[in-house]
Amino acid sequence: MNLAELTNVNRLLCSISGHKYKLVKKITKHLKHYQCNCCGSQVTTNSKGNLISLTEELKLIHLGIETVIVKRKSRKLNKKKAVA
Repeated sequence: MNLAELTNVNRLLCSISGHKYKLVKKITKHLKHYQCNCCGSQVTTNSKGNLISLTEELKLIHLGIETVIVKRKSRKLNKKKAVA
């Protein structure tokens, strides 16, 4: 059995029994990325908290949000150091 056949079998198992998602990345308190342990499909949470497929467009949007958050945290940290 090659890798492609194994992946197809895993996807079939997931379609029958359901995915087993694990948290891969936590961007914000409400925005998270999950990946299935069996088939490797990736999903994220939408604005209502439901799981949706993680597309390239959503990956870019989440990367932008993460960049803004990291910059904001570093500015706050530098501001605290300057005051102290």
